[in-house]
Amino acid sequence: MATPGAAPALSRAELVAWRRRLLHGDWRVIDLELFQVLVSLINVATVLLATTLVVAMTRTDGNVRISVLFVAAIVVGLLLIRAGARTGLHAAERRTAATAAAAARTEMLDAISRGAPVRAGVASTFVTRSAADVGVFLSRALPARVAALWIPVVILATIGLIDPLSAGIAAAVALVVPLVLILLGRRAAAEAESGLTRLRSLGGRALELLDGAVELRALGAVERGKDELAAATVRMVESTRRSLRLGLQSATSLDVLAGAAVGLVAMVDGFRLLNGTIGLGHALAAVLLTVEVFAPLRAAGAAFHAGADGRAALAMLAAASRVAAPKRPEPTTPLPPVASAP
Repeated sequence: MATPGAAPALSRAELVAWRRRLLHGDWRVIDLELFQVLVSLINVATVLLATTLVVAMTRTDGNVRISVLFVAAIVVGLLLIRAGARTGLHAAERRTAATAAAAARTEMLDAISRGAPVRAGVASTFVTRSAADVGVFLSRALPARVAALWIPVVILATIGLIDPLSAGIAAAVALVVPLVLILLGRRAAAEAESGLTRLRSLGGRALELLDGAVELRALGAVERGKDELAAATVRMVESTRRSLRLGLQSATSLDVLAGAAVGLVAMVDGFRLLNGTIGLGHALAAVLLTVEVFAPLRAAGAAFHAGADGRAALAMLAAASRVAAPKRPEPTTPLPPVASAP
């Protein structure tokens, strides 16, 4: 029974439905999003207090020592809280990924039991690898994408309250990031689908050759089977290299944009600081917060490439479940008791 080479992409509604189905609701994803929001807010608070610390150290009155010690203690406390929040975020991601992977394996096996036309190689590849990719996609890519939509907006608004010119520079550079993500993201998604198809083909071909090993030996065609596996392996390695190259290009592009934004803000505020049109605290806070604007965007880009295989695998699971026979309803009336033998 053949399986189509490429499953149709999932719509937003289908994606939400499968997320709820595999994670037994939305609370796990909301939990991850809240952790990310907490980490971002702590980062902003730390930057603002660190700026206050620097300004307090430049004071010349007698209360400078008390101010520095007080603010430094708060900054250290926030850093410890941020470390704990990051640890909780990573732990929640691992739990969510494990839950989604186990549910994805169950759904695929259930679809196969209901007659879905899935070959043995495709099923084994999904159970051993692709289900874990689905877990990564649901636990990292989706929450990171939601966080990248509005956390930079909140931080830009904070910079705007401190210095509107710096906020305008950071926002102008940040507008280029979606274009880069869309351009490279489409290529990465297509390459992930191609790589998953090659991986399924490689696994299925390996199982077929193992099943027919006796016949191949009798016909003297063992070397031909080896050559086919070697060629499929080379194609799979090339696809993996292209996926890694796209991920590196995306990360490098986002790093360059983030560096350009921080550099521009630092240069402009430096000249303004020399001219006396901006204070040290405002300039330092604007520069440090500009770094935080691009942190969620970079995390979303990395998570997208990490979860590209999972999105393609989830589309394959949805296609298999769609063509499988519907589940039989459970009997609602009890069976009659079996009469005992006389």
